[in-house]
Amino acid sequence: MLKFLLKIGLVIFLQFFSMNIQAQIIEFRDQEREKIVKEQKNFLNAQEKIFLENLKMLKQIKEKLTKIEEILKISNFEIIKLEKQLFEIQKNDFSKLTQEDLLIIKEASISIQEVRDYYKKFEEQYSSLKNQIKKINSLSQEKQKSLVSQIDYLLSKKNDFNFKINAQLTEIKSFLDPISKIL
Repeated sequence: MLKFLLKIGLVIFLQFFSMNIQAQIIEFRDQEREKIVKEQKNFLNAQEKIFLENLKMLKQIKEKLTKIEEILKISNFEIIKLEKQLFEIQKNDFSKLTQEDLLIIKEASISIQEVRDYYKKFEEQYSSLKNQIKKINSLSQEKQKSLVSQIDYLLSKKNDFNFKINAQLTEIKSFLDPISKIL
């Protein structure tokens, strides 16, 4: 009988001990889960912060690119206007024009092409940056900052570009207008 009671006592003790170990294991798992959940939450918060910063940066980039795009559209319109004027002049009979007028037409044609080339160069820089922006989320923070710097640089050159284009177009127009009136 004593052996039987000892066996029952041992079984009860082992079950109690086993339950105690299981409780500790469950508590340990819960602590580990909480720790993992907390780490994931911190990671997600950090990712959200980065995402919001990128979103803000993209909005600023879009505003800057819009300014550059407006200048490009206006300049392109003005260049096209002068190209049309030159084309109309070249369609006419040149018998009424002097040698100097013909030289002016030739120079205007060359100047318009130079302006167009300058415009295309600026437009290519703009297009390149715009294409890089499409991949901005896959870029590192350093490359994103570099891209923003390039856009800022292009934006700072926008005024020089606009001034140079307008000055050349105005000069070309001042030469072509009198010839247009003759024809």
